[in-house]
Amino acid sequence: MTKIDDEREQLQQPPRVFLMTPPMVVGFPPFYGAAQPRFVERLPLLEPSPNSSVVISVVILPRNKNYRNLVPEETYQVMKANVDALKIIQLGLTLPDEHGNLPDLGTNNRTHYIWQFNFRDFNLTPKLAAASGLLFNKALTWVTFHGAYDIGYLVKILNWGVLPTCLEEFLELVKELFGGNTYDVKHVIRFCNGLYGGLEKVADSLHVDRVAGKCHQAGSDSLLTCHTFHKIRESYFLANDDGFREYVNVFFGLEIAKV
Repeated sequence: MTKIDDEREQLQQPPRVFLMTPPMVVGFPPFYGAAQPRFVERLPLLEPSPNSSVVISVVILPRNKNYRNLVPEETYQVMKANVDALKIIQLGLTLPDEHGNLPDLGTNNRTHYIWQFNFRDFNLTPKLAAASGLLFNKALTWVTFHGAYDIGYLVKILNWGVLPTCLEEFLELVKELFGGNTYDVKHVIRFCNGLYGGLEKVADSLHVDRVAGKCHQAGSDSLLTCHTFHKIRESYFLANDDGFREYVNVFFGLEIAKV
């Protein structure tokens, strides 16, 4: 049986994204059918860790193939199988302005806010998500870290419970839903000398502190991703914004020609 390594943890990270500039809702996405890839297998997990806040009932890994050796389309099919089978349990959102300033909700900068939602019955609908006012706006920037699964769970909610059948359709739908302006910091750091590893490692390398919450809490990770993203732009791309745009709408592990 294939050894379940640290990819299991990455598969189950809760979505942690942050946004800039409020959008407006203009419509709903098309519906896509579900498909079960042939080269994946379901592996039941015995017992969750007593220290874990996440209960995992099933994980789907590639059959007879190392996850790290998959081509982008295969990586997407494994992601799709997991996202289609599992349910979102937590969502973290940080909503700064274009300079990274957090909303104070009228407290005159005495208190600043981020959001963390814990889902219990998973009865989410595209209508409820669209009513949030965070979709379909090209002035909005979405940022995540190693975000294919993060964005995948959001797309599942907005697409009536399933992901598109192939990677190209998924990327087109992501562009439609999120305004064509999404960044995956894990992909961006591939082009930043000296940066590597997970979110905590990258933040430490940039001397970015976690100012609220704990690791693997969606809200806290969202805020840390926000601060890390801004620090990378300031440190590596301040004089080359056009170069930074080369990395828009590309997700780590799903790197194909932009559509």
